[in-house]
This record gives sequence, C-alpha cells and structure tokens, in this order.
Amino acid sequence: MPKSSKHNKLKGWKELPPGAVVQEPGSSQDYQTGNWNPDVEVQWIPETCINCNLCWTVCPDEAIIVDEQGNMKGVNQDFCKKCGLCVDICPTKSKSLKMVKKQKEDI
Repeated sequence: MPKSSKHNKLKGWKELPPGAVVQEPGSSQDYQTGNWNPDVEVQWIPETCINCNLCWTVCPDEAIIVDEQGNMKGVNQDFCKKCGLCVDICPTKSKSLKMVKKQKEDI
C-alpha cells in the first residue's frame, strides 16, 4: 500500500483559489459588459412598475438604476448584458420589464 502524502490529498472547496469570479462589485461599470445580445434591450415601463426592487436585487451588473429613495429610474443599457433575470423576476402582471428587439437602425 503506498504511503499517503499531503500532495495526494484533494483540497476542499474553501482551500481552492477563486477562478472566473469577479470579486469586486460594479466591474461592469468599469468594463461596460452590456454586449451579450446586441439585438435586444431591456425596456422598463414606469407606469406599471411597483418599485419592489427585485430586479435590482438579481441584476449581476448593477444595470438597474434606482434613486436615493429606492425608486427605479431605468436600465443602463451600457452595463446590462441582457441576461433576462430582471425580466423573469418582475412580479407585475403586465411585466414592467421586457426584452424587446432593437430596431435595425439601432443595432
């Protein structure tokens, strides 16, 4: 039976170095990561928005714009990567956030 050494022991997940993880929040604002799907954009309909902030909570790139009181003010398309998380979580019946196809002249 071979001798065990500490080189043969597998590391636990806490011992592994992070990889492919953005550890600093707000990096999309530095790098303008909003280009996953240039054919669509997230449209906000303020008339039906209930300011629940669920969209702001799930947005991985801080693309949801809110004011100091926590009221939604829009979507920053430069930082939105069009992942659709905000659209999926929107609880309003008419969906206050929608994915819309851009006009050809906007692409």
